[in-house]
Amino acid sequence: MEELEDALKVMQNGRSPGPDNITNEMLAHLGFQAKRKILGLFNTSWKTGLVPSNWRKAILMPILKVGKPKNKGNSYRPISLTSCMCKLMERIINKRPVWYLEKHNILMEEQAASEAVRDGGGGVYIKWPDNSSSKISIPTGKYSTNYKAEAEALQEAAKVLVNSEATYHAKVVLLTDARSVLDALESTKCPDVNALAQATTTLSLTASKLVLQWIPGHVDIFGNDVADQLAKEGGMMEQIQHNPSYNNSALDCHWRLEHPQHNSRDAIHKPSKAEKVTIFRLRTWHNRLKHHLFSRFKIGDGPNCPCVANRQDAQHVFQDCPLLDDARLKYWPEPREMNQKFYGSALQLGITEEFIYASDLTI
Repeated sequence: MEELEDALKVMQNGRSPGPDNITNEMLAHLGFQAKRKILGLFNTSWKTGLVPSNWRKAILMPILKVGKPKNKGNSYRPISLTSCMCKLMERIINKRPVWYLEKHNILMEEQAASEAVRDGGGGVYIKWPDNSSSKISIPTGKYSTNYKAEAEALQEAAKVLVNSEATYHAKVVLLTDARSVLDALESTKCPDVNALAQATTTLSLTASKLVLQWIPGHVDIFGNDVADQLAKEGGMMEQIQHNPSYNNSALDCHWRLEHPQHNSRDAIHKPSKAEKVTIFRLRTWHNRLKHHLFSRFKIGDGPNCPCVANRQDAQHVFQDCPLLDDARLKYWPEPREMNQKFYGSALQLGITEEFIYASDLTI
């Protein structure tokens, strides 16, 4: 239920529904019992691999680009309106692998997790009353999100404007294409924008009027495009090392004590993508060995290994199965702990992959 509540908090209001006509606002205002029913639906879908037919459909809407002629097909940008229920479930599911990838430092420099990016940046473009302009780029963290970057960019803009005499008793408009940040400011349940809320409140005391306005992104609005470029430049700046909160530090310390085999420079980065997937499945125990398939999805004739000695899971296959004694002896003449086989050096992971291939295992 906590995951569902967290996902609902960041669902954006004012978005068009999909074919089922269910909006984010409807979902956000559901009571506890209704949320339990939705959670039951999500769990059933996850276990069976089936989803409602409406979740697989979309309403295609053409959106006219700014300043483009209406009588030309390439003047329109197509968007797909899909089920808000489906997007809610996707958000819940997506959070788990993102957490794992970031926690275990599996992301490579070229990768991003969900909306998370390496070396985030924010951009601020200010147009002053005398028609001059200011351009500001800021780093937003080694690991950032678009949401965090947009919030910090707005906060930086507010600070700059507060310190300028040009804004005293003047009308100020802050434009952003991050509707989620504006929604968070209106909510009392989003402490991650408290600093932004304080900055805009201070600005409102000096300006005669302050307006925060959403604008669509990537539709050729000049100032927004400039800010996007400034954000990219911010991502190339030296990132500030933020001190983690006490809770995060305690959790991190606890996790490391429970996982002494973890290496921040994990060799899982080095194999091919397919090999990474195999190692990842073995580490998480979410694989296609008989025990997991049968116990989780009721696939197959049972959880036991063909040797009938025990259930077929990673521990049994890599350490105990008598049918694979010869293969294990060939690839590991000296006894090896399972942690070494799954978390060892690039060479060790390569041997693990060879063992899987030679043993004709489906992981």
